[in-house]
Amino acid sequence: SSLVQDFSTTNADLALSLSASGSNLTGTATTYTLQVTNNGPSTATEVRVAANLPSTGVLASATAIAGTCIPASPVVCDLGTLADGASATFTLVVNQLTAGTSTLTAQVSESQTDPTSSDNQAFSTATITGATYSAVPVVTSISPSSVLAGSTDTAVTITGSGFNSASFAQLDGSPLNSTVLSATQIAAIVPAASVASLGWHNLNVATPAPGGGQSSAAVLTAYAAIKAGANRMLYDPFSRRLVVSLGPSTPTGNSIEFITPATSTLSTPISIGDQPTTMALSSDGQMLYVLLASANRLQRFNMLTQQADFSMTLSPIGVADSSNFQFDVQPGTENTIALQPPGFFPLEIVDFDPVAKAASVRPSNTGTVYPSSPHFLDATDLLATGNTGVDDFIVNSSGIATLNTATISHLPNPSDFKIANQLLFTGKGGVADASSLPARRLGAFPVAFNNSSATVAPDPANHRAFFLADYDGVSVYGSFSPNGLAAFDTTTFLPAAFIPLIVAPSNTYGSVSAVDILRWGQDGVAALDSNGTIYLVRGPAVLPQLLGSNSPPTLDSGISVQHGTGNTALTLAGSNFQPGIAVLWNGSYRTTNYVDATHVTIAIPASDLIAPGSAALTASNPGSAESGQVSIAIN
Repeated sequence: SSLVQDFSTTNADLALSLSASGSNLTGTATTYTLQVTNNGPSTATEVRVAANLPSTGVLASATAIAGTCIPASPVVCDLGTLADGASATFTLVVNQLTAGTSTLTAQVSESQTDPTSSDNQAFSTATITGATYSAVPVVTSISPSSVLAGSTDTAVTITGSGFNSASFAQLDGSPLNSTVLSATQIAAIVPAASVASLGWHNLNVATPAPGGGQSSAAVLTAYAAIKAGANRMLYDPFSRRLVVSLGPSTPTGNSIEFITPATSTLSTPISIGDQPTTMALSSDGQMLYVLLASANRLQRFNMLTQQADFSMTLSPIGVADSSNFQFDVQPGTENTIALQPPGFFPLEIVDFDPVAKAASVRPSNTGTVYPSSPHFLDATDLLATGNTGVDDFIVNSSGIATLNTATISHLPNPSDFKIANQLLFTGKGGVADASSLPARRLGAFPVAFNNSSATVAPDPANHRAFFLADYDGVSVYGSFSPNGLAAFDTTTFLPAAFIPLIVAPSNTYGSVSAVDILRWGQDGVAALDSNGTIYLVRGPAVLPQLLGSNSPPTLDSGISVQHGTGNTALTLAGSNFQPGIAVLWNGSYRTTNYVDATHVTIAIPASDLIAPGSAALTASNPGSAESGQVSIAIN
């Protein structure tokens, strides 16, 4: 009679084969091909191959047709499940560096006991000849990764692999005084002259031939800290300067001051009135509104003439703390604001008459609805924080017409917020899309913040948002006693970078907090803490595209603008525009906002348009050459 044999309890028999190809000379690569075959009769699970690399070389790559490989020593490749009769192939490439016997050994394993273990191992041996070659160095990190501009000589530890006794560190292509500590660490001295001013530098490791080469660069950020004693801060895109309000405790108190962040230079302060705090700038950059807390007044300041205009007395009279008035300037005008008194008072629309030098309140307000933190989404939509989230109010010639709809109800305690590209960002990490109503919550950054103010610098065009944060070095980002600038990806909401800063503790409470943070220029961030210190950072830590390479953009010709029109926001058309693009006017940067691949807007200051004539425009994407030059007619 016929017999049937039961294989259901028989484990899989795995076999491993190994072959090698390539030259046996130093300076060349050997390719090892490993093949795992399941000879049955069962399916193999948790299949893994481990390979010990030859002492004569270093791993260049480890790839798997199926499964994954971890490029370490030993190399571990996980296949998972391998069916009866199936096979899988792994390829290891080893750069041979030194002469001698090159032996690679490998072994396959599975979750069951292999019935034939003798074919689970394989090895390949070859004799390598030739002069010793150096590995290409690899830099994985530097410490510190940031230094205060103006510091003395700074010791930096470079961590990576493939270093030897001839390796040395370089800063922007120039050798540094460095010492090789091991195959994975180099100590280097960055001279004070190299980090004397705000900026960033490429730090890498080079190893001479034969072999060797240069590692990719790590970024060393030189940040600035200006002890301005500032109360609040904003950025004027037309003058490309920070505007800060200075309280009475500073030597030049009760004034406003202008800081050019690119050079960290300060202007002569201009007296403005008693205890200036919160500020708001008109969309054309020509009128600044400053809250004078002690005087219970709101002061207008002409940004073009650099002189105080007129002020209004804040009402209602019964408000005890006028420092908490909140306001925003309506887009498209410099003479209308939304004003919210503190406490249980309605949100109002206020018009300023520059001829009569008087202010008047429109008759319609929010009545018994008492929101806070008003921000215009556009000229007719006013967003403000309500009881359950952020509300949208319709603005017309009578004032605030109606509550349009409750827009966002699931942001984490929004309090105050900022708007960028019709996205809402809160100081506590929440993000929502307000491009259509009702708005929808997009997500939240993994932060543990208690900020009631909008201490976030959103940059959605470059997929970044920045916070002054206390980072524990592992995973927790808090707001208590910040120690650096944290960048998050606005697409994934995950951490993207952290730039350590030396933040001095408060003399009063022993801790500091963030007050304001904003983006400036092509690649800059400014952060103001409660000590009144302003921190300036720029470079790839802010705009990582600077480390890549791009093809240049193209600007369309036939551009014109009218002279004598004051500050002007100009839209330029072209092609191949990339986020982070910079437009130059006669060779000097002008604040550039990326719109899409064919449009950008640039902020042209009134000083560029005083008289008829022409100007030369060029543009460059991050990491690209400049575009061809086009002429703009100033009629």
